[in-house]
Order: sequence, then C-alpha cells, then structure tokens
Amino acid sequence: MDCSNDGFLTFLDSDSVFYLAIYWTVTNLLVFIQTILNGFWKMNKAFTALFTEVPQDVVSQAGDDVEMACSFRGTSSSSVSLEIQWWYTRHSREGAEQPAWSTNQVVSQENTPKGATKISVVKVVGSNISHKLRLSSVRPSDEGTYECRVTDFSESRVQRHRVQAYLQVQPDLHNRDQKNEEEKKTSELNAAPEDHQKSHHKREEEQRPQRSAP
Repeated sequence: MDCSNDGFLTFLDSDSVFYLAIYWTVTNLLVFIQTILNGFWKMNKAFTALFTEVPQDVVSQAGDDVEMACSFRGTSSSSVSLEIQWWYTRHSREGAEQPAWSTNQVVSQENTPKGATKISVVKVVGSNISHKLRLSSVRPSDEGTYECRVTDFSESRVQRHRVQAYLQVQPDLHNRDQKNEEEKKTSELNAAPEDHQKSHHKREEEQRPQRSAP
C-alpha cells in the first residue's frame, strides 16, 4: 500500500483486497457455525432426558438381600417435579420384556403390565432423581420383573420413561434339605401307635440274647 499526498491509504493491489475480504468472511462464518454448534450441544446435553443408572438382572439365593438402583436426569436443568415408581410383575424369565432397547422409552400411563403391583413411590423437586429398591431375605415368590418408571413433569406434556430388570431366586439347598429332614421326623412322630409298638417289640426281640439249647 502507499500513502498519497492527501494522507489517505491507497491499496495498490485490488486482488489483495479481494482475498482479504474472502478471508474475513470465511473466518467469521466458521466462528458463527461453531457458536451455533456449541449452543445445540449444550441444549442437547441439558434437555435430553435419560437414565443415568439402570437396574440389572439379578440371580440370587433364597434368603439373600437384593438391591436394584435407578437414576434419571430430567429434560430441564432447572428444578422440576420428578417421580420414580417401582412396579413388580410375577412371570417367568421367558415372558419378561428385554429392557436394553427400551431404556428411555416414553410410555403411556395405561401401558402397565397386567397383574403388575406398585411397590414404591418417590417424588423430588429437582433435575435428577434416584432410588434404590431394597428387597430383604428374598424368596422364590419374589422372582419376577421389577420396573423402574419415571414421570417427568418438566414438559407441557407429561412424559413417562421406564426400564426393567429380572430377579431370579434360586432355592436354598441347605434349608431345603433341613426342611425335608424335619418333615421326615414329623411324619415318623405322627405314625400310627401300633406301628410304634410293633417297631418297639421288634427292636426288643433283636436285642434279646439267644439262649442255647441244654
């Protein structure tokens, strides 16, 4: 560039002006795009509802204590009303719904399995909610599907999400053998009196010494 007599800067190369304009335009465009992408990323991070911890399938022995954890992050970063419900449905493992693909599935209130029983309800005001379901001294009758259902009131339309886990309870073999032994003893005690008398005489004859002939 050169300075004219009147003190103004004068560009001698018009191509330099053109490329400089392109450079600044592209730079500003990239900055604008990056700002937009960062905004979308932050919004997606803040407003995507999801389970941060899900209950896992459990194989337990009868008499054990079992815990199932469920944690959820709501769609809003501000304090809202969230609710966790635990439901129990008794059926075989073959009839249980696989939870992997339905972790963040939105379900209707009416979509409750037939025969399901609500066993726990927890409500909080915040953006996160978590709860551990504790089962003490489980029995084979406790076997079945346990569903964590979360109700999110942060949107204009209430949304419900759910995730499931299956509890399998194996019988305690030691207790079963002990129970069988107790039942056997009880059965012997309740036997007919004549059977006890015959058994008693038989034992006396076996224990009586044999006399040799003179």
